Amino acid sequence: MTMRSSTDPAPPGPYDELFAWSAHMRATEPVFYDDSLGVWHVFGYADAKRAITEYETFSSEFTTPEEEMSIFSTGNIALMDPPQHRKFRNLVAKAFTPRSVAGLEPRLTRLCAELLDKVPTGRPVDFIEDFASLLTTQVMAELLGIEQRHRHKLREWSDALLSQNRTGMELEPALLAEIARTTEEMDGFLRTELVRRREHPGDDLISGLVRAEVDGERLGDDEVVGIVTIFLVGGHITTTSVLASAAQCLHEHPDALAELRADRSLVPTAVEEIIRYRPPFSRVVRRCTKETRLGDRTVPAGSVVVVWLASGNFDEAVFADAERFVITRTPNPHLGFGNGVHFCLGAPLARLEVRIALNALLDRFERVTLRESAAPPDAYDPFGGILALRKLDVVFEEALPGRAE
Repeated sequence: MTMRSSTDPAPPGPYDELFAWSAHMRATEPVFYDDSLGVWHVFGYADAKRAITEYETFSSEFTTPEEEMSIFSTGNIALMDPPQHRKFRNLVAKAFTPRSVAGLEPRLTRLCAELLDKVPTGRPVDFIEDFASLLTTQVMAELLGIEQRHRHKLREWSDALLSQNRTGMELEPALLAEIARTTEEMDGFLRTELVRRREHPGDDLISGLVRAEVDGERLGDDEVVGIVTIFLVGGHITTTSVLASAAQCLHEHPDALAELRADRSLVPTAVEEIIRYRPPFSRVVRRCTKETRLGDRTVPAGSVVVVWLASGNFDEAVFADAERFVITRTPNPHLGFGNGVHFCLGAPLARLEVRIALNALLDRFERVTLRESAAPPDAYDPFGGILALRKLDVVFEEALPGRAE
């Protein structure tokens, strides 16, 4: 592999090279100014954690200049700082407490079983198309109260926006047009749902949001649509990505799979290691509000700071044998779900979904084998921030007793 020099900090395209590149940057220039893009890059764990937790210095408040992307700005708590962030986050936080999420376990277990019972064995299938994406879409739709006949639309929109993901790069007119078409359809559908919930409220997240107030005022339609959009797309992409990462990690590390099959009590720690080893997001972006020191560099006020979470997860100063996939690793303070006030709101739900899915896969199949070309080089867009696969070809082998046929 040809290692890029620090004068050309853009990461390589293929997924696996991202980690070799970030390891090189961690060792040589853990805080680096990229004069070609006019941004700072942060690679070490301590600096990355500080940049995503100290919101007074490293702000999340960005505007989205493109009109086509406005659906991701209004009501997007990922682009807010406290105290506004806290007010909006509290509106949906109750739905994602560990206690609330635990109540979903029976339904999630049944849903996993239903989907896996339909998966053919002995021939290639797309793990994402035929299982992971279906599961996460159904879960998101149930929490939002979306009728079954409309649920395929949620999946189509999320998948389309994932394929259009280029966050952090200049958006070309053709790509903006694609995004505009997708967001226009989604926006129109969600606004129709708001009208329906006001007329016939239910016990779902959208109904709760149309009744909610911030500082004594009801949320506007733009804010509700923004919150629901981020919830839908973020929840779908994040959990689908972790499920695909689980299949990859356990295929690449058969010893870990054998260990997990022999002791199911290791599933929770295995889930955390999967998120550390193949996180759903490569990086997040912050804006420096005042001059500050990061590592041995002085970062001026107004600077854009790219925080490489995936790199921090492999920092040997925090994770012993960081290059190894260790399902018994504990503690495991990875940055896969962020940290601080912007810690992923849906993390308890994502963890539950992946835990249930892993147990269901272990119950039903002897092996889940990846095809040679399971993850083509263009399947990822690491500089766009999302490390989600678009396709993952696998073969489910040797169905075990108890699987419905």
